Amino acid sequence: KIGFFPDAGYTHRAIRSKLGPSFGKMLGISGMAVGRNGSHGVADLIAAGIASHFCRSENIGDVEKEIIKTVVEMDPESERFEVEVLRAVRRKCQRVMPYPPLMTVKKSVENAIKDCEHANEVIDAIESLKQNEEKANGTGTFLGEFCAKFLDGAKMGSIVCHEAYFQHVELLDKSHKKFLRTEDSLKRKEIEYAEERNRWLREDKIPANYQREADKPKVAKLPNIEAVMAREYALAQYLITREDFRVGVQHVVVDKIRDSPPDFFPQELDNETRHHIGLWAGPEDKEMFQKHVLRYIHGGH
Repeated sequence: KIGFFPDAGYTHRAIRSKLGPSFGKMLGISGMAVGRNGSHGVADLIAAGIASHFCRSENIGDVEKEIIKTVVEMDPESERFEVEVLRAVRRKCQRVMPYPPLMTVKKSVENAIKDCEHANEVIDAIESLKQNEEKANGTGTFLGEFCAKFLDGAKMGSIVCHEAYFQHVELLDKSHKKFLRTEDSLKRKEIEYAEERNRWLREDKIPANYQREADKPKVAKLPNIEAVMAREYALAQYLITREDFRVGVQHVVVDKIRDSPPDFFPQELDNETRHHIGLWAGPEDKEMFQKHVLRYIHGGH
């Protein structure tokens, strides 16, 4: 809405959340609010990866006492300190949560946008989903209202920012899925190696230290929080130099106009702009990012 995008590392949690990367894309594109309907809202926040624990306000004192009791004699610099703090929090936070309402529309949303390759296609797909839902079940359904909130938020934003965020989540999601596939493959291979190795040892056919390293699958890199923040830093550098950012801040923050979108430009994206966004965002790997992207930000050095 101000010609920018969510840059606080949320995508690192979104691609691993129960709601999944599809909702991560939608929340970032629309800026829609999540978690405003009591404990059910809290369940949505946790399912979306925005929150990790829930504690009622009257019980916060108990959480603080549990943390102090747990770590009072620990070295704050020790590796176990943070782990024990989190365990203390979990012991006092509410464990049983209602079923997240957003999970009821997860499958419908995923199916609607699974083939989308750009942000504008996501918006069109959700518009079609909303129309189909109203034809089938009338107005006022949870899915229909969710789609309407998404569309209301999306129309207030910059299409360049939409595309930048969509590409960012899409790349991290693909990298994460590749990691999961290779990790699973490696586990299966290790089981096969163990069985084969035991057979070889029983039959005394080859040395016990024999390993077929060349056959082991290569594990893809999981995008860590440093790599995610590095990409978001690059995108932030790109977006704040655009006119959309100045126009958005003037419209929303300075003039405080909230009922109409800023005059963003362009209204539609061409392939060149999409390609440019991809170049600025850079790869998901932190080392590759530093080598190929940061030098452009800092004057080519």
